[in-house]
Amino acid sequence: MRDIIKEVNEVTTYYGISYMKGYIWRIDQWIRRRIRQIIWKRWKKVKTKESDKT
Repeated sequence: MRDIIKEVNEVTTYYGISYMKGYIWRIDQWIRRRIRQIIWKRWKKVKTKESDKT
């Protein structure tokens, strides 16, 4: 019985870790997309374009 419980715990831990990796990867994509948006919006303004050249 203990062996079965141990095996089930190992499997659920593995799937929990892989789920977390996917979650972190999706959050990373979202953050990068938002940063790109901010950069593009600032770059479109003439004042920030000039200050980035220096």
